[in-house]
Amino acid sequence: AAPMDGYSDYPFRAICRQCGAGLTFTEMIPAIALTFGAKDARRRVKVHGDDDPLAIQIEGSNPEVMARGAAMAQDAGAHIVDVNAGCPSRRVTNGGAGAALLSDLELMARILKAVRAAVSVPVTLKFRSGPSTGHLVIEEVARMAQDCGIDGLTLHARTRTQGYRGKSDWSHIARLVEHVELPVIGNGDVLQGEDGRRMLEQTR
Repeated sequence: AAPMDGYSDYPFRAICRQCGAGLTFTEMIPAIALTFGAKDARRRVKVHGDDDPLAIQIEGSNPEVMARGAAMAQDAGAHIVDVNAGCPSRRVTNGGAGAALLSDLELMARILKAVRAAVSVPVTLKFRSGPSTGHLVIEEVARMAQDCGIDGLTLHARTRTQGYRGKSDWSHIARLVEHVELPVIGNGDVLQGEDGRRMLEQTR
């Protein structure tokens, strides 16, 4: 079940698990809010015993703060720490986080290395295909993730400028699969079971 800000709280995740979800993600958590002990961040990072395996997703643009947030997520009980480089919301990208990182791959690499060094649990990365349809960074991010020791990737097959408009391009997911040995999760326009089967067939 994908991480959805404002939706993927514990009751929602519990329902998803009852329906067969094998892995769930928390809502996106700003690492800086977590490190400052903000009430909503503390709520989002809470791990319940039957919520297993659970990935805690963090976002931010400061490698040191992201590393501290990752360590706190692991201490809270995260089975996986997921780095968000896909959210197109201006609230996130105006601070240089989320999909804004697609335009600053050097900073993204510093964040991934810092988070990887801060925790012992698996670290995954969620990202979009690129800043815009004319500027895709799928292969670059794939190489970077492997070099930084990332354990898995989720690709939302739209660009930052697309937001949630238009149709996701699953061929981008197939391209990613060709370039990495890591586990890949495909994201975008899987609205029913048949869509999931088609994505598996088309992207492998």
